[in-house]
Amino acid sequence: MKRGQKRSRTGKGTKAPIESTNTNPYLLFLDDYIKKDRKAKTSPRFFVSKHSKVAAEAWNNMYDAEKAPFMDVANQTKTRIKKNVPNKKRTIALSVFWTRCSPKKLVKQNASLTKDQKIDVQTLGFNSMLTLQCKLLNREFIS
Repeated sequence: MKRGQKRSRTGKGTKAPIESTNTNPYLLFLDDYIKKDRKAKTSPRFFVSKHSKVAAEAWNNMYDAEKAPFMDVANQTKTRIKKNVPNKKRTIALSVFWTRCSPKKLVKQNASLTKDQKIDVQTLGFNSMLTLQCKLLNREFIS
């Protein structure tokens, strides 16, 4: 194949049309508005920001009855998604406390403290933290 030539399409790799999963009525309206505007070709160049502003004004000036079809489609999409996607509840381990601060890090940090810093820690009342020697902490003790 020469440079600049397009490959011929085969049946492989073609994608089926994607169903909309948009549950926001305004975004459904915006999509419809842009499609209609492109078909009408009201402007020679297409600017999303310009069309979005005009669509937002049109949406805000619409009555609830005019917005109803977009609301209905959004609600139908929500119910379809809820039916197709199983409701998974988060399973959290019972009374587990997770932290990134391990005793090993604390022992290492204590070793790098200067004498003045150790005195400051003692005056704050955290003397027992300076004497910590344990490098592993059983999670059962935390809960």
